Amino acid sequence: MSIASPYEGSASHNISDCWLYVDGKLIGIFEVPFTVPVLEAGEHQIQFEPGIKNSGGNASREIYPMMFGYYVDTVLTEKQILTINPVFTYRPATFDLIEDFEDIGIEFETSDQSDTIITLVSGENAFEGKSMYVAIDEERPNFECKSSQLFEIEKNGRAFLEIDFKANDYFNF
Repeated sequence: MSIASPYEGSASHNISDCWLYVDGKLIGIFEVPFTVPVLEAGEHQIQFEPGIKNSGGNASREIYPMMFGYYVDTVLTEKQILTINPVFTYRPATFDLIEDFEDIGIEFETSDQSDTIITLVSGENAFEGKSMYVAIDEERPNFECKSSQLFEIEKNGRAFLEIDFKANDYFNF
């Protein structure tokens, strides 16, 4: 499974599950990678829908609505293994904020509640070029950042925050 290079942002993902359909019938929801026995030989349409753990929790698995499913017409044969590597692509969408930390300025600033600072790092300490680094310790235990931009989220719509991070403690958004 892979993600086609998006036209905005990173190609990293946390697609943890696939919702598998054969001829429009849900076969199951599987953690990737997975193997499923052939239930009926012959020509079939196989559909994969990318699945996420919404808000990171195991109890809230769902099809990720920001990506298209992957469809393939194929012949299934009993006792043979068919390897399929679906490639998911993002649906057209509006990205209100993309921060890859590669530009001269960054979109985030510390708030008045923060007692630590934002540092940009590169090399082995970074993800895909440059990353934001924040050190929290006993001397500086609080960090809060914000964007200078205001965002309006539609009342009937959904918004997703996609973020790559590495941490050794819990934090909130």
